[in-house]
Amino acid sequence: MGMIASRTLTYFVLFIICLPVIFLAVASVNENVVPYPVTGFSLEWFKEALSRSDYLVAAGRSAFVSLAVMIVSGVLAMLLAVAVTRGRSGWLKPLNFLAVLPIFIPHSVMAFAMLIMAASFNLLGSITILFIAYLSVAFPLMYRAFVGSLQHANTDVENAARVFGMSRTRAFMETTMRAVSRGAVIAAVMAIVAVFNDASISTFLGTSNNQMFAMKLFTYMANEYDSLAAAYGIIMFLIAIPFIVLVSRAMGVKQFKAI
Repeated sequence: MGMIASRTLTYFVLFIICLPVIFLAVASVNENVVPYPVTGFSLEWFKEALSRSDYLVAAGRSAFVSLAVMIVSGVLAMLLAVAVTRGRSGWLKPLNFLAVLPIFIPHSVMAFAMLIMAASFNLLGSITILFIAYLSVAFPLMYRAFVGSLQHANTDVENAARVFGMSRTRAFMETTMRAVSRGAVIAAVMAIVAVFNDASISTFLGTSNNQMFAMKLFTYMANEYDSLAAAYGIIMFLIAIPFIVLVSRAMGVKQFKAI
């Protein structure tokens, strides 16, 4: 009886979580000009979505910035995580605090600060200021993931490799880095998603020269009431499926026994 109740609750929660996506999917194939009521089936919204070159350019720009931020923040986060988890200097504790501080600052406040900085250094309308702003968003996420992984990593194999002649760097990459690779994959995907889907920072710092996809889509939804945004949402959902599978495999999720 308890198992039946548990499964019923699980299915109900999953249904509630998926309900917005279901409505989004229905709206994306609605032939009506407005999302609701539904009057028939049509793929015109998807055709229009894929024919908007300005949106595709903005999506490409967002993907490029997301990947660049993920790579740079990943390298910096790993270096700092190694220093914090293995170092013994007293200054590492306040550095650890500063590294995670941006997580607790609203993106809108962070964007406003970046706007002031951009005006001071003549970076308004540039990709550079967006890159710096998103670096402050992605870095804490990847840093915390690396710290968590390194704190639970067994260093005995790495020490043994060094005893047998490997350099410190090679021993770390061949042993410990492989052990924390799952956490690295999860952190990388989360950083890309956080940057690509953010609209608040790009709204403050975006211009016609550096429009990001999330900002452009948000502006469109604020002024129009049709299903084009729904079509883009479903396209993004389909693109996200491989990343979801990648994260699931990295986490070792092979089956859901609770279901």
